[in-house]
Amino acid sequence: MLSCVKPKVLAYVNNAMKQDKLAITEDLAIVKSRDVPEHKAEDYFPSQYDAADPSKRKLLRTMMLEKLDAYLSSHQLEAKLPEAIIGSSIVPRSLVDSMPKSLTIPLSDSSSEQGNLIQIA
Repeated sequence: MLSCVKPKVLAYVNNAMKQDKLAITEDLAIVKSRDVPEHKAEDYFPSQYDAADPSKRKLLRTMMLEKLDAYLSSHQLEAKLPEAIIGSSIVPRSLVDSMPKSLTIPLSDSSSEQGNLIQIA
């Protein structure tokens, strides 16, 4: 079952990497922070990978993780202050005015330029 899901995940990540902005909600999105080298589309065609062949299955897994790593290292999470808070009469205006209107969070450790997830304590 996983052998048919992996190529689909790889294709989704490949398509997502081509977008400059991937909206999650109205106020939350993943945005491109820098360009990454473009891979040829034919490198990722699922027809190349026979699920019965362990070496090809391992190659597909490696390619999928490399693609995800490249995506994480080249994108950031952007959160905007929701309009519900900005226009609220419940939230004090002084608090709203002192808050940043948007916040950008890297998806990876920028010092290594690899897509290793950062932990939020």
